[in-house]
Amino acid sequence: MLRNRYNIDPDIFIVDLSGSKALVITVGSFLTLYALLIFGSPFYSYAQQPVSYNQYKNETFGIDIQYPSDWRVDTKNYNENSTRYTTVVAFFSELNNYKDPFQDFVEVIYDKIPYKPDLTGYLEEAIKSYKDLKNFHLVSSTTGFSLGGLPAYKLTYTYRDDSVSPALDEKVNVVGTLVGNNAFFIRYYAQKNSYPNYLPVFNKMIESFKTTGGLNPQEASGPSNPQEIQNTQENPLPTEKGNLKEYQGVSSPAGQGLMLYENQFFGIQKLTYPEGWSVNENETSIQLTSPSKGISPATVRITTYLSENRTLEDFAADDYNYYSSNPNLYAILESKHIKLLGNQPAHLEVVGFVDNQSRVFKDLTILSVKNKLLYVIDYIALDEQYQRYLPIAINLIKSLDLGTSSEVQNNQNISEPPAILSPL
Repeated sequence: MLRNRYNIDPDIFIVDLSGSKALVITVGSFLTLYALLIFGSPFYSYAQQPVSYNQYKNETFGIDIQYPSDWRVDTKNYNENSTRYTTVVAFFSELNNYKDPFQDFVEVIYDKIPYKPDLTGYLEEAIKSYKDLKNFHLVSSTTGFSLGGLPAYKLTYTYRDDSVSPALDEKVNVVGTLVGNNAFFIRYYAQKNSYPNYLPVFNKMIESFKTTGGLNPQEASGPSNPQEIQNTQENPLPTEKGNLKEYQGVSSPAGQGLMLYENQFFGIQKLTYPEGWSVNENETSIQLTSPSKGISPATVRITTYLSENRTLEDFAADDYNYYSSNPNLYAILESKHIKLLGNQPAHLEVVGFVDNQSRVFKDLTILSVKNKLLYVIDYIALDEQYQRYLPIAINLIKSLDLGTSSEVQNNQNISEPPAILSPL
């Protein structure tokens, strides 16, 4: 039993392959009720917690900003089809509680203004662009603000977001400044009722923002390829510099919105995943994460362990026995043998559980043994996000081709699976 799979990163959510919608709904409802009975109604007051900050630098756009160290950094350009706007970076908060469908976030936007602006006119244009939002209400606006030592506007508004279900009432704070003939503006999005929670954090981020020179912002034409804007430094988070590490694989376009991934270090001959997803690797695992904006991302993680002399049936039995002996913690939704690409034997297990933050998850785990290695493929999601990425996860897993590689046999970082923990 690979118990440490459930020490879940708050920013990582994956998915499940259950084919029975009725069973999923029943178990999900049971787990939600279980969470309420055991944990009560969970509330999370971020403002009452001490906040530590990391430094984010982007040399391409020449900006520097601090952000909470437990927030997720996303460098995907969500305006990739725009010739004017570029999303430089977005910072996503943790979910407030297990029922929260929306991550409050802060985004930095570069604006290649097509006219010669002044601050008052730029503010008026911003307000006009937001007026088409449903139930738009302007709370306040001013040009008597500053950002990065430059004159800036600040505006606050509310609206109803119908692009999600159920619709959300949101409150937004925007601060913008002109840099030459172009601009940067920073937006804080939050659900209306949770807006005060992170407002002090947003104010701290605004205070820390500065333009650092770097490449002239007028030369930054809004790259559509996210890789072009990932020339960043996030301190004190560890970074890899210089040449690719031996455990890093290679991605190349596969057509039809897909990328082809190969990694001989892990014995992965082929894996296809959607364009826009990020790939993060270390010495023992590979993590593929979906882009997200205001919702929890989906993540598929592939981890390798030494199988020693144990068989697939041994590992599958360990997992099943652990789950079935802890019915108060886990609900087994499905357990069966399957075949991966090339008729590679594997075992699929789907469980529902509640984590230590009272959030309800579903976890799909696939186990496969090849070349004396145990491959563990995890796909986990919050209960309410489960269906969103399910088809993508299935296709990703179906595409996985485990080949034979000398590099994977020589990987000294691969260890035996963690032992089963005693029941609580």
